[in-house]
Order: sequence, then structure tokens, then C-alpha cells
Amino acid sequence: MRQFLFLLVFFFSGAAFAQEARPPLWRVADEDTTIYLFGTIHLLKPGTVWMTDDIQSALTGSQKLYLEVSPAEQADAALVQGLVQKYGVLPEGQSLSDHLPAEDAAALKEGLISLGLGEAAVERFKPWFAGTTFSSLKFLQLGYNPASGVEAALGSLAQARGIPVDGLETMEDQLSMFDSMSPSDTKAYVRDLLNEQDKLSNMMTEVTESWAQGDLKALDEEINDVDELSPTLAEKIIYARNRTWAGKIKDMLAQPGQIFIAVGSGHFVGDRSVIDYLEERGVEAARVQ
Repeated sequence: MRQFLFLLVFFFSGAAFAQEARPPLWRVADEDTTIYLFGTIHLLKPGTVWMTDDIQSALTGSQKLYLEVSPAEQADAALVQGLVQKYGVLPEGQSLSDHLPAEDAAALKEGLISLGLGEAAVERFKPWFAGTTFSSLKFLQLGYNPASGVEAALGSLAQARGIPVDGLETMEDQLSMFDSMSPSDTKAYVRDLLNEQDKLSNMMTEVTESWAQGDLKALDEEINDVDELSPTLAEKIIYARNRTWAGKIKDMLAQPGQIFIAVGSGHFVGDRSVIDYLEERGVEAARVQ
């Protein structure tokens, strides 16, 4: 379920880490192109120390920053509202309770209402969107501010240096992908989320510590468990995207210059990672830190 949390939430303790932070960073290069690949954590608590000289140097020396989705899209309220209406809201005459087991629908609605949403609005949510919204609000309740996330910091640094920021995919790509989850996968996701909700704080602490220390083995064990829930879903939301991004990264090597790419760490660890698919295409990614 942990991989869901990092993929479905679009947008640690506040103390500095006792150990020097060394989150995972790779370098891909040919004669005239250098591409840095940085595995991120989308959500952090304010005050988390993770920026290193290597990361800052790699970004500020780049001519472009790529995130999963561009900040411009995420900040476009009209676009977001339209896409949520298109992919996240049920047709007239249908309700959340029609698409989930009664016990899960009641628990999810109760949780969302307790977090400040109105019952009428909640009833119109598609199950996957209700689950995503629930996890987002739970993280906010635990103190994980999107403004403190890695992507927000990288985007601000890039903007200050006049570095253009783009997305490897669009928000519509992401929402349509999640909306295409099968009914059985959606029900499994919601049930898993409800079962694990009380563990979110400890889970995030473990994941963030592994990430900050660059412990790829631990990170893989902690977040890449979608296969256990649904191999079909894992293919759709992880492996297919990894292949697509690996292809885009290889194509970027055709243009001279330096590029910085930052996406969720789950895409860089375990079998069939972006790193693996780059190797299949004859592109070697060297670990920088």
C-alpha cells in the first residue's frame, strides 16, 4: 500500500537527521549530455534536512528540470477542477456507496467527513478519488506539508535560477490512469488504506529515513508492494511508466546540455525500475550519492 501513497498523493520529523542526508541520485551521460536522476519523497514535514551539495550543484548546473507533473499544471485551479470533475466525480444518480462494500464505504465517508468534507460532496466521489483525498488529508493532519516536499523545493530553486520546469507526464495522464483502475483493484486499494491508516506516521518515518540515507534495499522493501495487491495495477502505475520514462530519458541524450529529473523514489528501486529499463536500452546510470 505504501507505493499507492506516494503515487496517489500529488502533492520526518522536523529535526535534522542524525546521519548526513544522502538521498539517491544517479547520473546518465554521453559525450555532450548529462542527465541527473533524483528519487524524491513527495511529502515531508517542515524542517527536514535533505538537500546536499551534489543535488544543488546538479540542479543549478542544468538547463531544465523535469518533475512528474509541471508546477504550472498543478497551480492551474481551473485545469485541476476540470480534471477532477472529469475523472474523480461519479455520474449523476450514482454514489460512493454504490461502488464499495457497505462497511468500507461507511468508514471512508466517516473518515472524510471527520477531516472536514461535506457528506454530499463525498458521496459523489469515485472510490479511487475518495481514497486519494482521504490519504492526502490524513498526511496533512500528521504535519506533512506539500510546500515542504522535495518537488516544491526543487521547483523554487529552479525558478530562482531561471531554470524552466516541465513534467514528464501531464496531470490528465495521471488522473486518467488512476481512473482506469479496475473495480476490484479500487476496492482492494480502499480496503488496504483503511486497514493501514493508523500506521501512516510510522510508515512515513521509516520511508523517509531510508530515503535520506540512500538505502535502496530498505526503500524497495518499504514502498514497492503493489505487486502483492495487484500485478495488473503495478504494471499500470509503476512499470509501464518506468519504461516510458526510460525511453524519454534515452531520447534526451540526443540533445546536448544538462538536465535534472526528479520523480518518486519508488520508480528507481527494485526490479523493473527506470534504472533497469535504461540498462535494457544500453544506457548506464551511475550512482552519484
